[in-house]
Amino acid sequence: MTSSKPTQPVATSSHEEGGLGAQLAATTLVAFSPTLCQVLAFITNSRQFDGGAVGENCSADGGGGAAAHGATYNRSLSGFAQLYSEKYLSQPGWGASAFYGDMLSEAMEDVPAAVTFLVGFNFLALMLYWWRGSVADIQYGPITPKGARPDYIDNGVAHSILFTLVFIGLSDFTTVFGLDEYFSTAGWFALSIMFDRFQGIVLSLNVFGLLFCVFLYFKGLLAPSGPDNGSSGNGVIFDYYWGMEL
Repeated sequence: MTSSKPTQPVATSSHEEGGLGAQLAATTLVAFSPTLCQVLAFITNSRQFDGGAVGENCSADGGGGAAAHGATYNRSLSGFAQLYSEKYLSQPGWGASAFYGDMLSEAMEDVPAAVTFLVGFNFLALMLYWWRGSVADIQYGPITPKGARPDYIDNGVAHSILFTLVFIGLSDFTTVFGLDEYFSTAGWFALSIMFDRFQGIVLSLNVFGLLFCVFLYFKGLLAPSGPDNGSSGNGVIFDYYWGMEL
């Protein structure tokens, strides 16, 4: 009579030699993805759509926006195509440089408020990290190809609940919904702050993410945390995008 004993799942390495194709794909993603995110944020709340600004951005350019150019563009992909063709396409280089400058200029106006917001609320995530094993449980992943078993902090749900409660509590939630006669929230910022500062938030996250990946690249190269590390063999750009360690 034989007995079978369950074995730990072993992760398989997905690093494959992709050569030039892998390098081109990684380079395209690193270059294109942040730009696409910023363009979508621009369409979401740029002052050049629907007759001007939205939310807190209304007076940011002293009454500029689409109204100042004598046109109103629909806040959609088709509206963006119309705006670009009418305002930028005839400029040198099909207007890419002029558009990119205008887009980043609008986003930069929101960066100070966006950074303050992001730093404050990402502190909540650090609190859950510090409460490791109490508020947030520790979970373990499968055994890696080199025998390590990484641990993860299961803080997603806890952070979601804590973020929502703190965000509502510090905003003007009760004023927006006419509940001040029953109870009051702090009113430190508008409930619409993430939408109002969306371009600045996306720009800040893009810049931080790209720079943080540089740090992670050199950390994995010079001071890895576990045995599963090293280059994929597909070039620096691919390793930057893929990562240097588990």
